[in-house]
Amino acid sequence: PLPTNYFARFHQQKCRLVQFETSYHPWIVNLLSSMPEEPFLCFDGLGGDARLGGSEITAQFWELWPKEQYKQFEKIYFQWYKTRFESLLRPEYHREIKALARKKVVAEIDRVKGNPNGLIYLGLRNFNRRAISLSTFGILGHNRPVRAPFFDHTFFEWSLTIPVLLKIQDNVYSHLFQNYTKETSTIPNTHQPSDGSHYFQKSPQLWRKHPNLVYMAKLIKRLSSFLPKFVAPDLTDRLKKGSRNPT
Repeated sequence: PLPTNYFARFHQQKCRLVQFETSYHPWIVNLLSSMPEEPFLCFDGLGGDARLGGSEITAQFWELWPKEQYKQFEKIYFQWYKTRFESLLRPEYHREIKALARKKVVAEIDRVKGNPNGLIYLGLRNFNRRAISLSTFGILGHNRPVRAPFFDHTFFEWSLTIPVLLKIQDNVYSHLFQNYTKETSTIPNTHQPSDGSHYFQKSPQLWRKHPNLVYMAKLIKRLSSFLPKFVAPDLTDRLKKGSRNPT
């Protein structure tokens, strides 16, 4: 089981103290109201870059974690929390959460020492599967179409199971987004204008092209040892044959 997410539990109890003046994270309104006490965790961000291994402190993690410099990583983590997350919250919130937050996050860091996948358990921005796939950022923030990060929920949930080490060292991120979405000029993110050119709703058609299905089949075959309970035995064969409904 995943480590207990104390931040999610505390946010749920204290969400009335959160202010929503920023336009950058308007999705937090709906997210906090619907988030379960033990949500399905991811590390940070709304888009595909974070889902596939990117984050604002990943570089520091891989520099310090192998050297067992946990205290230094802890310092960087809390600095990120202060500069990136704290601006969303009222002062009353910090008076109540400060002691609990430090105690519990340090405990979680201690719990995952030596585990290269441990980073994904430390996210302050926590999501259940429905919240991610519906992405309320587009609805609440800028009246834009729903931004479904990974084309469909099956592939999205599968992508979350790829080990962090494999995502970063083997450049899975580049393969998934650049190799078989070449016709999409840039990788979508929440800062691009909603002109229809760089958003994911354009990309599902690419999955129906045979070369892309074959590529994905090869990738899944390579990762199948990590995903034995998820990948159907005949999935790669169906992808190679160009099935329109591989999932």
